[in-house]
Amino acid sequence: MSKESDWKLFSTKYFEWKNRYLERFFPDYKAILDSDDTATDKFFELKERIEEDSRAPVFRLPGRFSRNDMYMNIIALLNNGVITLDDLSEFSDEVRDMARFNICERDQ
Repeated sequence: MSKESDWKLFSTKYFEWKNRYLERFFPDYKAILDSDDTATDKFFELKERIEEDSRAPVFRLPGRFSRNDMYMNIIALLNNGVITLDDLSEFSDEVRDMARFNICERDQ
């Protein structure tokens, strides 16, 4: 089980990470809206793109959003490129070590 301080930090950071990840989509959305297509074509292209992006890994944590599943969710965010090891710099050594171990294990 994770430390209370790590859980509180994760509870805050997750929403920051999610917003940062979603910002990656905005240039593509803007390009769709700025295109010379008709309003109807823009609407349906943007709708399709948003539906596709709504399946992004940042929305699909493998566990519940709970303290018990925090480690599993951190590993999923790392493995899906939502966060990096640098994003865990404020967490305890236990969390950072767990993450490094699982990243190294995955890359072998």
